[in-house]
Amino acid sequence: MKYEIINPSDKCFIASDNKKVAQFCNLLLGSGMYGLRDEDGNDVVGCLYLFGTTQESLNADFDGDFKKFGKDHAKEIAACFKTFEYANGRTSLNDIGARARHFAEAFEKMAQGVEA
Repeated sequence: MKYEIINPSDKCFIASDNKKVAQFCNLLLGSGMYGLRDEDGNDVVGCLYLFGTTQESLNADFDGDFKKFGKDHAKEIAACFKTFEYANGRTSLNDIGARARHFAEAFEKMAQGVEA
């Protein structure tokens, strides 16, 4: 499924067959400040942390352990980050695409068992 990243900069998208993976990627890309909308126009609940969050609530949203979720789904997460695209190219100084490439590389290494 394709998801729109709701942010104050450029219109952009990621894709994943796993909604939790898309939420995880969106959380990292926007440090909890970006919304996420699915291709049917529905807001994805549980991905916006505008006013911060606790480790406990992150764990609850990601199968009981946020860090473990990242490790267990590293290959899917890397693949999701690699789908990042701008709707009309980048026009903002905010380079979300560069962050997506950085995270894709980091999670790809994690999936291969390479420590970063």
